[in-house]
Amino acid sequence: MNEFINYFSQNFSTIFGLFIDHIQLTILAIIISILIGVPLGIIITYFKPSKKPVMQLRIIFKQFHQWPFWLLYTSEAADELPWVDLRGRRII
Repeated sequence: MNEFINYFSQNFSTIFGLFIDHIQLTILAIIISILIGVPLGIIITYFKPSKKPVMQLRIIFKQFHQWPFWLLYTSEAADELPWVDLRGRRII
């Protein structure tokens, strides 16, 4: 536990920066989801024939929701595993 506290205190600025990056990406993902989901919901509601193609796209995206993880493992950042962020900096 003492090592963790020492690590955290020595790397606080890096950890805090990564935390802010995470919050920004989360907010961006929520905004993109709203910008795509709300109009598609309206289209499906008013134009019933559009339901089938939209639902087929949903199935495709649901099956491949882990694409970003594949990109991480095939990138140069994976050379620094076990723990790296997307910029290739070593975290632990």
